[in-house]
Amino acid sequence: MAKNNGIKIAVLGLGKSGIACANLAISKGYSVFASDSGKVRTHKQMNLNKKVEVEFGKHSSKVLENDIIIKSPGLPNELEILKQARKQEIPVLSELDFALNFAKPKKIIAVTGTNGKTTTTTLIYEIIKKGYKNTFVAGNIGFPISEVVTKLNSKSILVLELSSYQLEDSPYFRPNISVSMNITPDHLKHHHTMANYVKAKANVFINQKKQDYAIYNYKDKYLKKSILKTKAIKFDFNNNKTKNCIYFKDGTIYLKKNNKKTEQFI
Repeated sequence: MAKNNGIKIAVLGLGKSGIACANLAISKGYSVFASDSGKVRTHKQMNLNKKVEVEFGKHSSKVLENDIIIKSPGLPNELEILKQARKQEIPVLSELDFALNFAKPKKIIAVTGTNGKTTTTTLIYEIIKKGYKNTFVAGNIGFPISEVVTKLNSKSILVLELSSYQLEDSPYFRPNISVSMNITPDHLKHHHTMANYVKAKANVFINQKKQDYAIYNYKDKYLKKSILKTKAIKFDFNNNKTKNCIYFKDGTIYLKKNNKKTEQFI
């Protein structure tokens, strides 16, 4: 996306990520309209750039006057305004896909899963940061991606915790390394079916290329099936018999690659 190119953006939902996304878009020269169904708040209360036009208490047809809609995580796809947007073929994206247009870090490591993703994200971040200071963490862990991207450069490593809400509207997202902890029934009120939930989670690795890495839980039946769709190099855990795996034995973590060598790395 180019700067100052006349594109108009609507941000749906003014939570943390929505506010950060609107501020980022304004800083890049876009015209921004923000729509929130909640109570009226001032720009100052939200720490929102004054150039952002806002409406509260509804999602009016003004949303449809924009070229792109950025949907905040958790907003249901069944919203009438989103149905109308899709009929008009207005692209609906996540903050994740939008924000990463403005950053080209050295590596993106993305962690998802029904359970354990915050702990895993934190561990990865703390381990890398200890040896490489130019490392950042964002996403579902509490730091909007739109706030963090302005700090990144071509030597940065970005560690992301991603929920199904963030991934479901991220058709272009591609991390260098994806980590999928597990998939068990959750958020089905939002996703409606287990198939929809699994599909959203699969967006973490669906666009990965053959030089990327996808790390997944071998014992998870949903992951074992959906991981086949990625072109990335697959490494599983909770197993030590496949050609590429990470496993724990006798107090040590091992890495096996291409069935040829087992290396102790912790």
